[in-house]
Amino acid sequence: MLDYRSILFGPIYACWGVPAELVLSDGTIFDTLTAIDMTTGQSGVAGPSELETVQPSALMLQGDLNDAGIDMDSLDDATLMLNGVTWDITGFRRRPSPNGEADGEVEIFLERPASP
Repeated sequence: MLDYRSILFGPIYACWGVPAELVLSDGTIFDTLTAIDMTTGQSGVAGPSELETVQPSALMLQGDLNDAGIDMDSLDDATLMLNGVTWDITGFRRRPSPNGEADGEVEIFLERPASP
């Protein structure tokens, strides 16, 4: 069985990953995480067509979140700081590797918080 986390994702996150700070709604801070900043939006395939979206998101390794002890349900009402910008987390989608969810990625959907 291939270790996708180290063989595939390791070099990608080493090249494209940026430091990320996750703050849960209870105030717990995780400041040693790495994410790929996808906040400019991305293409999505929906059936036979391709859909351009402006949905900002970030990619993180499920294994890194597991190693940090982060329960996916705790992402509700959490914030993520990437490249000096703080984002509200609005949801997430797991992107498993062929080995399953624990060896894959999590796409975290983001939204800029409303100005006070």
